[in-house]
Amino acid sequence: MLDTILSLLTNEDSLDIVNSMCPYHVSNRFTCQKCAEVCPTQGLHWENGEWVAAECMYCGKCVSVCPTGVFKLDEDVLLKKALQEEQLIITCAALSKDLPDEIQRKILTIHCLNQLYPELVVSLLAQINNLVIYTEENTCSRCMQFDILKLLQSLDMYGDFTEKIKVISGIEELEAYSGQHRGIEEGSQMGRRDFFKVLFKGGKTTSRKIIEQKLTEFDNHSVDQNQQENEKSRSDLGKRKMLFNGLTKLQQGTIASPLKEVLPFNNLKIEECIFCEICTRLCPANALKIVTEENRRSIQHSIVDCTGCGLCLDVCMAGKLSWGDPVQTEIFLENTPVTLASAEAQQCSNCKEYFYHYPADEELCFPCKKKMEFCKARTST
Repeated sequence: MLDTILSLLTNEDSLDIVNSMCPYHVSNRFTCQKCAEVCPTQGLHWENGEWVAAECMYCGKCVSVCPTGVFKLDEDVLLKKALQEEQLIITCAALSKDLPDEIQRKILTIHCLNQLYPELVVSLLAQINNLVIYTEENTCSRCMQFDILKLLQSLDMYGDFTEKIKVISGIEELEAYSGQHRGIEEGSQMGRRDFFKVLFKGGKTTSRKIIEQKLTEFDNHSVDQNQQENEKSRSDLGKRKMLFNGLTKLQQGTIASPLKEVLPFNNLKIEECIFCEICTRLCPANALKIVTEENRRSIQHSIVDCTGCGLCLDVCMAGKLSWGDPVQTEIFLENTPVTLASAEAQQCSNCKEYFYHYPADEELCFPCKKKMEFCKARTST
């Protein structure tokens, strides 16, 4: 019965957007536009406090480039299957439709391969023995310009995964790999929770009201429970945390994958800090925090929690926060907060109030300094 009803919904698509995860939701000084820039239809824009996806083609490019994980397509499906399979064979919908039914049953079809970003692939590789990606250069270049070489080059910046990931383009190779694979659906029936997840994902072509009438014997509580699990998995696992878990498991595996000494993202660097706490209060990932001990304050940065969105750079009052040296893999896997700046309390020579400043070379607190600079500029004019 489940398969019969699902056959009514073959044209469903849905781009999941959680606007609260976007730094634009926190501050209008945020400057990132990566998702809008890569959108092939130019239909993605921020309007009235939310991202609006007009004419979405479900290519997944916004999923890959967004540092904070605002957008989702098939990530949850991929991660779930990786927990169930020793080998995962994936391809896109455009290629899958021309494959024989027997092969289609043994592979996992996602909307588009563009949604495969390095952190997600590393997480998949940590769960399975082999990841097989079926792609065709000509088809992908004409369709959504998926570049498998670019993905492999990005993965190479994290470690050597050549033994765990295979890229195939011929139907003969696909038949060979799928022949060794028991299949996604083989050996088990689709459960109610999986069915409802697919059923309520889009609903473009068939009225949900009609479908609900056909499913009165099913417990609707399964839908709510599944939605809660999806929200929890999204909020608990950002891209950096996903990468951290994946690299940790790969390093501790029976056959450890060689990792690079440095990772393709950077530490934060502070040249001057007035400890105003704006960056710590606005950081959407809570990756920055102020630690106070007696008469000393320090600002600490959690590299694993950080999304690399750059909002802290946009809102820094001193304008002296920037990206520094690349993150060392060893430091990243230690998952210990890094102290960016530290200062003892000192008394302002003008207002006599105590303040914190890094480096400790200021006699005036920030408000008094700015006030005197303003008065001096006004006098000179």
